[in-house]
Amino acid sequence: MNPQQLPPDQTAPGWPTNPPSGAIPTHAMPTSAVPISAIPTGAVPTSAGPVEPRRSRRVTVVAVLAVVFLLAFVGNGVAVLAVQARLNNEKAKLSTELAARQHAEAAARADLETRFKQADLPRKLQTVRDRDRAASDALIAWGTSSQPLSGLKTIRQARNSCQAAVIDYDATAAQFPDDLLVGLPNRINLNDESTNCGR
Repeated sequence: MNPQQLPPDQTAPGWPTNPPSGAIPTHAMPTSAVPISAIPTGAVPTSAGPVEPRRSRRVTVVAVLAVVFLLAFVGNGVAVLAVQARLNNEKAKLSTELAARQHAEAAARADLETRFKQADLPRKLQTVRDRDRAASDALIAWGTSSQPLSGLKTIRQARNSCQAAVIDYDATAAQFPDDLLVGLPNRINLNDESTNCGR
């Protein structure tokens, strides 16, 4: 007789009636088995699962930063080239203006020197001295010859001629800078006996 055919209240011959003290209690045993098909296949995460997306994000961030830096570098390079081109244009413009101004100044200086030579101030200064001497001689001649008062007309004419020469010299010398009037006065000194027109 098989143990499976015994009544519920009987045991097979030779079977212990009480379970050993170390046996697992029946209430701790699961009442029903969990089928393997019920366990989800992706429930247990693998060690390589979460690492791959994180690595992809790092690569993406690095790529974006590289592109940003590249664009910034290119932008700075373009800006530097633009500024350099503008500075070169301004430098060329200033150089052209400077050359034109220097040329104009040189031409003006040459024209001034030409007019200074044509003015012949040394000759005008000598004219003042000659007329001053003539006025002084006329005054001395009139005083020593007992001439009548009508002789004062000659003295007056000599002084007027000398004063006209003084005015001509002063007006001409005022047109030129001091660096051209080398050895020449910029105005006639009326306190000098040789140029005071016999005063």
